[in-house]
Amino acid sequence: MTSEQDSVFKKKYKPGRKSNDVWEYFIKVSLKSSPGHFSAECKFCNKKWNRSLVHVLQFHLANECNSCPEIIQTYYLGFITAKDTSTSEKTTSNKKRKPETQLGIDDFYENRNLPESKINAINKALIKAFVCCGISFAIIDNPFFRELLYQLRPNYNPPSRKLLAGRLLDQETTCVNQEINKELENAENLTLGKLFY
Repeated sequence: MTSEQDSVFKKKYKPGRKSNDVWEYFIKVSLKSSPGHFSAECKFCNKKWNRSLVHVLQFHLANECNSCPEIIQTYYLGFITAKDTSTSEKTTSNKKRKPETQLGIDDFYENRNLPESKINAINKALIKAFVCCGISFAIIDNPFFRELLYQLRPNYNPPSRKLLAGRLLDQETTCVNQEINKELENAENLTLGKLFY
């Protein structure tokens, strides 16, 4: 291969990770200040992100974009839900079942690392409690609240406010939207109306 062919080959086939499929629904612009990162603009609703993350773009298509075609929205609703449940199922599927009255090693040894499935279950319960009770996400950073969580489960490391109000909230919203869509698909004789007071 000549040096000219070599340079053409390198330009055409750049090394690195394969681009995620979600990018086909966004206009992707490389950031000069941060190589390997991109700004994005939704091709359906023109919403823009100065620096985009794949999971944020997937969530946008699943839950936020009103102009997104239904088939794409349904795909990403299922994709995010499946990704969320597969991480919790991976750790529990290989375990033998034990009688519910039998005490486990967890009851005696609190200093070991929690399995990923337990962390996911605690995070889900935490996000549900914060949203349903109207608790500010800033409380998660309060030292007294963190002490309470430590006393309840010493080996649980609570998420930051940013993670709780960001990705974890997005995942739970996606699960709820998926359940609503299932209910609506199976419902019959629905009537849309307006409440008057």
